Amino acid sequence: MDDGDHGPERQRRRLTVPLSAMASESDLLYARRLLVVHRPRAVVRRVCTGCGKAWPCLDTLYAWAVTGGRE
Repeated sequence: MDDGDHGPERQRRRLTVPLSAMASESDLLYARRLLVVHRPRAVVRRVCTGCGKAWPCLDTLYAWAVTGGRE
């Protein structure tokens, strides 16, 4: 079965009408609420200098358990 309407040329076309023009008032309100909650944030990760895995790595956790503290 020839499915010519779903070829790569057809899929790459730009929309002539923006999606926001087709959204209802409740859709816009819901989308604005989502944007308030889903803001970007900076994330800082600690990495173990010994093995390069996320810190505290298993070796660090083991050492803390054996020594009884965080030294």
